[in-house]
Amino acid sequence: MRGSGVGMFILGCLFTCTAGFLMHVRISSDLKQMTVMKELMEAKLMQMDIELPKEMLTETQPMMDELLDPETIMFLLAIGLLFFLCARFAHKEYSLLRRTRMGMEEAQLEAESDATAHKGSMKQLARHFIMYRLDYYFSASAYSKPLTLFVLTLGLIIVGGFARTMVRTESIGSAMWHSWGFIADSGAHADETEVGPRIVGLLCTIGGMLVFALVIGLVSDAISEKFDSLKRGKAKVIETDHTLILGWSDKTLPLIREIAVANESLVKEGKTCVIVVLAEVDKEMMESEIKESHILDLGSMVVCRTGNPTVLHDLQHVSAKTARSVIVLSSVGMSADESDAKSLRVVLCLVGLQYTRGHITVEVADVDNKELVHIIGKDSVETVVAHDFIGRLIVQSSRQPGLAPILERVLGFEGCEFYMEEWAELVGLKFSEALFHFNDAVPVGIAYHDPSDPNKKITKLNPPDDLVIKEGMEIIVLAEDDDSYSPSDSLLAVYPPPRSPRKKNKLHLQNRVVAKKKKEKVLFIGWRRDLGDMLHELDEVVAEGSELYIFSTVPLSAREEKLSANGRDAHLKLKNLTLIHVCGNPVVRRSLEKLDVHTFDSVFILADEEFESDMEAADGRSLTSLLLIRDIRKRRRHELELAQMSPRTKKKKKNGAKDKENGLGTPQTPVTPMVPGTPRAVFEMDGDTDVSVVSEVMDPRTRSLISLAKVSDYVMSNEMVSAALAMVAECRDVNAILKELLSSDGNEIYVRAIEEYIPVPQTLSYWELMAEVRTHQSILLGYRSQDEEPQLNPENKAEPIHWQKGDKVVLLAED
Repeated sequence: MRGSGVGMFILGCLFTCTAGFLMHVRISSDLKQMTVMKELMEAKLMQMDIELPKEMLTETQPMMDELLDPETIMFLLAIGLLFFLCARFAHKEYSLLRRTRMGMEEAQLEAESDATAHKGSMKQLARHFIMYRLDYYFSASAYSKPLTLFVLTLGLIIVGGFARTMVRTESIGSAMWHSWGFIADSGAHADETEVGPRIVGLLCTIGGMLVFALVIGLVSDAISEKFDSLKRGKAKVIETDHTLILGWSDKTLPLIREIAVANESLVKEGKTCVIVVLAEVDKEMMESEIKESHILDLGSMVVCRTGNPTVLHDLQHVSAKTARSVIVLSSVGMSADESDAKSLRVVLCLVGLQYTRGHITVEVADVDNKELVHIIGKDSVETVVAHDFIGRLIVQSSRQPGLAPILERVLGFEGCEFYMEEWAELVGLKFSEALFHFNDAVPVGIAYHDPSDPNKKITKLNPPDDLVIKEGMEIIVLAEDDDSYSPSDSLLAVYPPPRSPRKKNKLHLQNRVVAKKKKEKVLFIGWRRDLGDMLHELDEVVAEGSELYIFSTVPLSAREEKLSANGRDAHLKLKNLTLIHVCGNPVVRRSLEKLDVHTFDSVFILADEEFESDMEAADGRSLTSLLLIRDIRKRRRHELELAQMSPRTKKKKKNGAKDKENGLGTPQTPVTPMVPGTPRAVFEMDGDTDVSVVSEVMDPRTRSLISLAKVSDYVMSNEMVSAALAMVAECRDVNAILKELLSSDGNEIYVRAIEEYIPVPQTLSYWELMAEVRTHQSILLGYRSQDEEPQLNPENKAEPIHWQKGDKVVLLAED
């Protein structure tokens, strides 16, 4: 390598000497011509007896000194250095080309029999090599374009300067300056009067036009590239106390919306709330979907960045260490175990980043991986098992028709949600007294730190009346916002109530329990990954001897393997349920008719795992199955009605149907009375009111179609999981509340008939009804009047309300 450097230096010196020699020849030629002209002029003047001044006779020497000035010498040295650098670059490229001699030899062997082909192959190889090196140079070097433009401009100046000295007697420095003037100013050559300088000036001007065109293109590309870089989100996020969402899935947009709704109160106070999203998705696509969903109208600022959440550098790029809370979403397009493994790596990166400012909320795909996430994240992690969460919601909603829309209002930040705060003015009061101190909230429990572990908080929902509130205890309430409520100075209701029809209420409760213990026939349509866990949850609440039919396209031979995957055995430990497997297509009418769907007490329509990645397809199948079941039941009911009618009544009914078809009349549809204790219908069209059907819906856009179909009970799985994640991200203690509410053990939310608690019809205020309900160790959360939307934590609790049969109460109770 050292020898090659010396060789390059020698070549540079040789080029400098050659350029100097050529310049010397040019100068000598000019001086010779000038000397001849001087001698001729002196001879002429002597003949005319004219004597020239001495200064004019010695003017040739200064002209020679001007032609050999230091400017020219420095120019020759610069040319030599430039040649040295070019020669060194050429030597490096030649070395790289020489390393490809194996390929060249192969090309030579392939074309050895044909000299023409050999020549063509060598030219093609050289052309490919040059293109390859140029491609690498322009892509690898950040300054390749401006450097190339500089070299091109400098070469044009040098060539133009040399050309000008050839056509006009002028120093090289002055010639190069004029050459630059021609390049920079397209009209500079107009002052030239001789042909040679005009041609040189014209050529330099044309070259200058090309150079400046390249300059404009380069500047334009640089500006566009900078704007594109900013648009792609290359700049580091400089934020603190922001919410960081890692991952992009079907739950991301509902999650961002819930957090933005939670931040609305802070935005109204003039504070800036920032939500940052880091995902392996194109930034422009994320921003486009966020803009289309109108989330930005809520006031929060949403910043998107493209990156890998498992890379520490990308986490630092979004200021993960200074985030108020971090939410890790499950990955799409991979199995549950693979998704949880990736989430585990993300948690590990956050732990390595020493994230301690807030807590990490992780969406877990498989319940078996939850403990592993806690082992890695320790006390800084809260987990939400999405499938298990939705499975419990579906089971509870099917057991209590009308519960799904109430749970949808409780989850998330639209409407009422759970808050907890310590109130010094309530210290020393019993819980039964604190229950009636909030006019704008409903107390549901208490929370306090574990004496043995100060970092752990214990929550108790629906505590006993005599529990005394101590210092350090927080009151858990259901309220519209964290700043919308405060305790009053005095009791707002009398407790215990002066009148309490306990005997009648106990009788109603006894009847309700007896009706609940009847054997049931349940139908599952579709197949979920966590179906075994749903079976266990359902087995805890049904009566012994109940039957569960699983209707799916999954082959019977593969179902046992799916239920037993990862060592699960919940389906083998069922005490009250008997499993009956049926194989068929739930969107085919003939398959559903074979099931005798009119004989089932409850129907679960699940989003099939086969279409889990396609929300529209999954919801389309669920809606199709729902409409088919409805039509089958309607026709079956019509057949039963005809079978029970007399021949004369049948004839009248047929004639009425014909008149309706001909537009001659509108026969009245007979209304079948609802048997007391029977679950209320989930869909209420065409008289179908004796079966509970709960459908899982994944795409929020399907909500409008469901409303057209008049379906009242459905579980918006993605939205509800997103709402739960947002609630846990805002307050990690809410996770314990949600787990208890959705568990078969502990306290749950119930929707019950009002006549189970008070005689109806009757006029009572909300406070009075709440006192009556509290006598049964339950907490009244709200109510639902006939054909109206449910009201949670209503306003004007002291206003009298006329209660009648058919009204429902929403309450928190253990049983």
